[in-house]
Amino acid sequence: MEDIKVTDIHSHLIWGVDDGSRSLDMSLEMIRMGAAQGVSRIFCTPHFSSQFHAYTNENIKRKFEILREKAAGECELYLGQEIFAGSEVPDMLREGRLLTMANSRYVLVEFYPWENFYNMVKLVREMVMDSYRPILAHIERYKELSDLGKVEALIEQGAYMQMNLSDISGKFLDKTAAYCRNALENGLIHFLGTDMHDTAKRTPRLTEALKWMDKKLDEDYVRDICTRNADKIINDQRL
Repeated sequence: MEDIKVTDIHSHLIWGVDDGSRSLDMSLEMIRMGAAQGVSRIFCTPHFSSQFHAYTNENIKRKFEILREKAAGECELYLGQEIFAGSEVPDMLREGRLLTMANSRYVLVEFYPWENFYNMVKLVREMVMDSYRPILAHIERYKELSDLGKVEALIEQGAYMQMNLSDISGKFLDKTAAYCRNALENGLIHFLGTDMHDTAKRTPRLTEALKWMDKKLDEDYVRDICTRNADKIINDQRL
């Protein structure tokens, strides 16, 4: 499956707006690092939370346009946001104060690792009632979702699941990697992301994950989670 190009729907490429990239040069180097491993499209998803709320959408959009122009020819970029879950999120979405994925009805949502399952269901239901399509960021981090039955329940409520590529690869007895592979083998993942933040510690790492998926997963499913499902975001279509 060497011809498969990856769409990374979760990254922190926009410099100086959260805990991700610290400069335009770093952002461009992160893009090159991803491209060298097969990434052809990237969603820039800066954090929105109480910690990073001071960075305005206007500032984010301005920097995104600069980055997109500089990256032209190397990688296609799309704008989104990683929104920290809170009771104010539905109202903020209705008021247009948060960024959706490529200006679609898809929304990337992050929870505390210890978040109560009931709160996850509640927010997903409320967003779906408003015709949004919530994508849960890096689901391997949530203690409550160690039970794949709960992942299935959220999908039934209308949620989609994103997994970090770096967590799929792991050594023997790596519990996180085992969980990720189990979820993938059960077809519970809809989108993949690098969640890259910098060029040293939280870099785009996907080569080993792609090798494992090539060996263990159905090719059609791999094409879905690597590329085709992201097409649905870009075109604002349901999966």
